[in-house]
Amino acid sequence: MKLMNIITIDCGASFIKASRFYENKIRNTIKIPTPPDNDLNKLSKSIEIIYRIIEDLSNVGEELHLGFSNEMHGFVLTDINGKALTPYISWQKEYSENSHFDINRKIEKSDIIKSGMPIKKGLPSVNLYHCLLKKIFDKNTSLYFYTLGDYYIRLLSGKQPYIHKSNAAATGLYDLESDKWNEKMINEIIGKKNIIFPKIHTNQNTIKCEILNRTVYLYPALGDQQAALYGSGLSDEKVLSLNFGTGAQMSVLLSAIEFSDNYQVRPYFKNKYIKTIPHIPSGRAINVYFNFIKEIIKAYNNIPDNEIWDYINNEVVSNQKELLNVDLSFFTNAITDSCKASISNIYEDGFTVGNLFESIYMQFIENINTIYNKLGKPEINKIIISGGVINKNSYLKNKISELFNYINDIEYAQEETAKGIAKYILNYKE
Repeated sequence: MKLMNIITIDCGASFIKASRFYENKIRNTIKIPTPPDNDLNKLSKSIEIIYRIIEDLSNVGEELHLGFSNEMHGFVLTDINGKALTPYISWQKEYSENSHFDINRKIEKSDIIKSGMPIKKGLPSVNLYHCLLKKIFDKNTSLYFYTLGDYYIRLLSGKQPYIHKSNAAATGLYDLESDKWNEKMINEIIGKKNIIFPKIHTNQNTIKCEILNRTVYLYPALGDQQAALYGSGLSDEKVLSLNFGTGAQMSVLLSAIEFSDNYQVRPYFKNKYIKTIPHIPSGRAINVYFNFIKEIIKAYNNIPDNEIWDYINNEVVSNQKELLNVDLSFFTNAITDSCKASISNIYEDGFTVGNLFESIYMQFIENINTIYNKLGKPEINKIIISGGVINKNSYLKNKISELFNYINDIEYAQEETAKGIAKYILNYKE
């Protein structure tokens, strides 16, 4: 393997997490809370964090190889000089109740299928359509479209980045068969509105620049799902990936495209694809209940989150009560058609912290079983689990082992996103 000074930066919904690799091992890691989406200065604060990361994880005069991953389905629009003309518009901003219905009527089903994903709220295709419909920006101004990682590359280098196909496909405006932007869909959805999309990368598209007196090679930003799966070791078609973080997906590898209405198909590495079902209620949904408990506790004591979780999970382990019925459908999701959650089957002495969270966890496990069935019950001989929601929770680990009791090989990935970015850089021209 090549010896390189590599810095990986994962731009997540909750944290910007960076790692320095040398001799193919993580030597140092920095984790900083991501400025919230409602912060008008989110983007400028984030780029300041990234400069600080580069300075803290490297030495003056060093040659660096810098790779990004970002949460998918988000974007920024800028002018020709890279000045942001919109805030960062993430997948969590489901702007319109009706825009996705309009697009589904406008676009031929064959084009939607070739994008690998259905038209849903929160996709860049839908949010772009809504922004243009509501005249949120001037349609006569040339607008440059960037995913979050590519936007940071644009600012760091002063040069136009190339977009990796994992991020291009996440827009809903990509044609998986041709590996190109679907110009027909783009014209149907946003028309001739002077929105300029970046070129799709090839394995020759690094950007060389000087940053803080360091020579830096910048690589096209990866979608965080593919980066995490790559770093977790997903390389065999009989392996099931459970990736549960703020959002969640279940996936298996494909050697060729298999389009379906039951799941999504996304580009992967080494000419493979992933058959995946995203939008499974995960950390974002569980945190709705956690934040309710936290709000009560913090009214009386300033207790760290990890201690609150310890209290909750101890109550879960000792719970002996009949479970509640808990729905985690707070947002657009792969389980129900609702965006409203609920708790039912509440009885007089059953509404306790332990019973509530055991009920949440059991619904979580039931959702995993539901999605496995939607994937077509693929034949598997191994499971790789990544993401903090399961990895940090021994109760959920045990329940997953019970659910897949016929699988002896269950592996828990650590630092998988950083490892995936580094692996991508090391194998870049292979």
